[in-house]
Amino acid sequence: MKIPRSLKEAENKAKEFQEKAEKFLKETGIQSVQGAKQVKQKLGVEIVIESYKNADCTQKSAKPNHWSNEYVPTSMPFKFGNKYTEPEDGAPIGIPAAERKFKSSKATSLTLSLEIIKPIFDLDSIEKDFKAIGGGKSFGENSMKKLEEKYVKDKIKLLYDVAFAYDGTIHEPNYLEITYGDINFIGRCDDLSFTYKQFDRKGHPWQATVSMSISEEKTLKKLKRELKISSPDLTHHYSVQYGETLTSISNKFYGSPGFYLELARANKLNGFRKLPPGTKLIIPPIKS
Repeated sequence: MKIPRSLKEAENKAKEFQEKAEKFLKETGIQSVQGAKQVKQKLGVEIVIESYKNADCTQKSAKPNHWSNEYVPTSMPFKFGNKYTEPEDGAPIGIPAAERKFKSSKATSLTLSLEIIKPIFDLDSIEKDFKAIGGGKSFGENSMKKLEEKYVKDKIKLLYDVAFAYDGTIHEPNYLEITYGDINFIGRCDDLSFTYKQFDRKGHPWQATVSMSISEEKTLKKLKRELKISSPDLTHHYSVQYGETLTSISNKFYGSPGFYLELARANKLNGFRKLPPGTKLIIPPIKS
């Protein structure tokens, strides 16, 4: 690397580099205003995790609220599940167990497996550049070495703060929007773990693997859009099946078990833990 002999020469080199960069942007059809962002998208996307105060992801949480990683996830398994009554639930003594009945859907879960790897800095070249630009004064080497040593730990600390830490303003952890390519997932982190894998002679980690479990979060508005069995905006009449409860019926029609009290009030039910099969229920519309 040729070292500039003066500050003026360093400025000329910087200008020359800028002209080459603008020429590259023009040749590749990238707008110079958003050049850096679009170049990154052309070369490869990062996985991005952003934190919000609500499940709509319209209110950003307090900073830090953004984390990204240049290394692609090693895996992103999704898991779907349903809950059913156990065969013996509600069956009279001495009577063979009845078939299982659907209770509710489990929240979709995503497990993220990530690699965090310390970047390799060319300390010698950086030190020489700093010396040239600073008129011979050296101030780059120590700071760059510290950055290199702390990189993996700082990256994990930031991920913890963004994705897992308790937010005192909403009195719970934040909602997360995870974006990678055309994958977009909104949820909250259930578990976060990491393992240091390699170290330098001073005990600073070079690499770490991270595992995150995130459960999907949906707003009532989104649930209403996704319902296909019946519309929660219309009144329905329903006959209770064996083994069903108000919570399972609420989940069946509204996409959430949390509306069982509304069902109880609409049908003037006092004791509703056990619903006899054949009971006729009114399923009222719900308000957003």
